Amino acid sequence: MPTRTEAPGTPVAARLPHPVQVALGVRSARPLGGGGSAARLWLVERDAGEPQVVKETTVADGLVDGHDLATFEVKPRQIRVVHALLPRLSPHYVEVVGEWRGPGWAAYAMPCYAGVPVTDLLPDQDGFFTVLERVFRALTEDGYAVRESPAPAGHFRTVHVGRLRRRLPLLRRFLEPELFEARRVTVNGRSCRTLPALLAALEADGALAATLRPGLLAFPVHGDLNLGNLLVRPADGGFVVLDPRGVLSPWDPVYDFAKSLFSLTVFERALAGGFVIGGDAAAGYRVALRSPSAAFDAAAAGFLPFLARLPYGRRLDEADPGWRRRLLVTHAVHCLAESACRLSDRKPRAYGEVRDAAACLLLARGLHLVGLRLLEDVLAGDAGAYADWSTVDRPG
Repeated sequence: MPTRTEAPGTPVAARLPHPVQVALGVRSARPLGGGGSAARLWLVERDAGEPQVVKETTVADGLVDGHDLATFEVKPRQIRVVHALLPRLSPHYVEVVGEWRGPGWAAYAMPCYAGVPVTDLLPDQDGFFTVLERVFRALTEDGYAVRESPAPAGHFRTVHVGRLRRRLPLLRRFLEPELFEARRVTVNGRSCRTLPALLAALEADGALAATLRPGLLAFPVHGDLNLGNLLVRPADGGFVVLDPRGVLSPWDPVYDFAKSLFSLTVFERALAGGFVIGGDAAAGYRVALRSPSAAFDAAAAGFLPFLARLPYGRRLDEADPGWRRRLLVTHAVHCLAESACRLSDRKPRAYGEVRDAAACLLLARGLHLVGLRLLEDVLAGDAGAYADWSTVDRPG
């Protein structure tokens, strides 16, 4: 795994690689903000032709697996596979219009698509779920369901527990020792096992591992289905699927669905507004999002019932009856895994007076604490924290 000596949030000197500028005939290139990975986005105005968006990364950016250069280089290949093998989904999928590699870097270009992130529709809950149903029917029936295969026995342990184990050293490096050396900490009034204890429980409980094994794996449609990766056009019903993970092997669709739930419960609001965190390991932690939203909360509460109503949800009920619990566990694991991603952040962030390295550390601490609470809840059989995000109280 690459190492880095500077603090999280340290901006990288960014310049669009010269071969990309020459190939596209770049007149100007403006960095685009946002996003959860260290890769950079550029809006490129060209001497001739339509504007394009370029995404690029370097070997120095990939501190966590999944954000590394090798994974990034698979993204264009995954996009081409989707277009070649999923003809009904192809019109709704991002295209690659240029691809470049150099020593320690890679980039690809795509059209500049019109539309808004699907979460922009949340003020109208009925309208949001109507559009989301259109998108998810295409993703599932014309995508994931096209190819299915059995999952190996240790799939959950390999994919999820292994991911957290790989990221544990980075978390230990930046977060307070008490979050790893104690067996338990209190988060929002509940006693929670720390991450090493939770990982040990996930590895030792054979019955739990059996229930978390996917009933089937599917076509690798995406791999990182945050709702920010779904661009929609409400006026004409169109949509575009953006930024796949960079995976070509059979995939658990529930992994992607859990990422979509994570968008609604934590991820988008955390990146936009940060957390409020009080207390400590001795007194107990209190953590909450700085930007509460009744619309996000309502959509999060309705997301699992929404999935269950889809034809693909009924298919999962038949072939993969444990999918709901696996989705909830995976959702909590995503929260903990994302904590490490914030520690490899290269984008400048600010939440009030908290900026750059301190802002990334705030995100990492908040995601870690919320992830501990969520995973403890679901392993204890208490799924209420997922259905009612208000259970995570705001610090006084």
